[in-house]
Amino acid sequence: MLIKLGELREVLLHGHYDNDEVRGDPRSGWAHVLVIDDLGASLAEPVPASADSLLATGEDSRQRLGSDDDGAKRKSAALDGLRRDVLTMLKLLDRGSPGDCPDSAGMLKWCALWRPGLRPAGAARPGGRPTVPSRPPEGAERGYIIPIGGAENKLHDPEILARFLELCGGSEARIAIIPTASELEDTGPHYRRLFRKLGVRKAEVLPIFTREDGESLDHLGLIEEVDGVFMTGGNQLRLSTTLGGTEIARTIRRRNALGMHVAGTSAGAAFLPEHMIAGGYEGTTPRPDMVTLAPGLGLTNHVIVDQHFRERDRLGRLLTALAYNPFAIGLGLDEDTAAFIPPDYKLEVVGSGGITVVDPAEIAYSSMDKAHRRDPVSLIGVKLHILVSGGCFDIAAREATAGG
Repeated sequence: MLIKLGELREVLLHGHYDNDEVRGDPRSGWAHVLVIDDLGASLAEPVPASADSLLATGEDSRQRLGSDDDGAKRKSAALDGLRRDVLTMLKLLDRGSPGDCPDSAGMLKWCALWRPGLRPAGAARPGGRPTVPSRPPEGAERGYIIPIGGAENKLHDPEILARFLELCGGSEARIAIIPTASELEDTGPHYRRLFRKLGVRKAEVLPIFTREDGESLDHLGLIEEVDGVFMTGGNQLRLSTTLGGTEIARTIRRRNALGMHVAGTSAGAAFLPEHMIAGGYEGTTPRPDMVTLAPGLGLTNHVIVDQHFRERDRLGRLLTALAYNPFAIGLGLDEDTAAFIPPDYKLEVVGSGGITVVDPAEIAYSSMDKAHRRDPVSLIGVKLHILVSGGCFDIAAREATAGG
């Protein structure tokens, strides 16, 4: 939560004081607000109320970051209030026992549930809303997460799609198609025809094009029943701004933690992790202004995904994203290439292209903190692997193997 608040403050500062339309993009700021509100809903009062207050200020003036002084002040005040409430909760959780937690803000119950070693066996999270990413319950196995680099082969040798459908149950699989990222009306029906041609009996399109659609009981019911979800390509910001913070997003995370497989191609692939590359520029050398980041769906926080990687020369923007916070593994997916990420996070490459794996764990030096917007950034100690079909990467151990 605190990381997300810091990222939102950075967007606000760039947009209001620098008039930077790239790093201060109002759409990126709004996407951050939605995820913060989603995270706040799983905590005890007064955090949810403070998160709702931030959401309300964002709705009032989300398109006017660069010009609305009053709106910027209201956002900043709401952000500061929420940060204070979160820090208060963290201090309470750091105390020795739930008896040390004051009950005045409703935190006693929350502390008893969630302080390490104090949560009763089988206790549900407050509000029943899963975290980002959702944790599999004891005895359950997470479903696969399958980002695809776009332009996957659909006709002559649909290896990637066939592998996804096989994981979901083959001819008996039940698939939900989410075409939200696309502006083309036929995108969803096209994949439905394709999946049925590949032998799947039940493939349904979920027409989620508004935030209200993301709360539809019919759509939620279908997600509860299917074996796999497939997100099409298009514009990933349409996914994050439409689905972020909705019940459909929470349900997809929870169902993936319970074993449902989730695949996304192109924009759909970028949206799957917690941190999403929303846009940027081509080139090999990283620069501070080269990438726009926004919150994604939140199925995993172990990777950041970029797609159409070799075809659109996107190494620089992936390196830039990782330089901002060298925590996650970077996956650069060529077209017609997918990363099949199983529950044990031992990724396998499938398809006709390659995956560029960027591991920033051993970065010894970065000039990102000193660089101006268009300056090249120096990075020393970055590890890079190129893996083709059959290659594997153990994300937990950070080890690559060539495979067969």
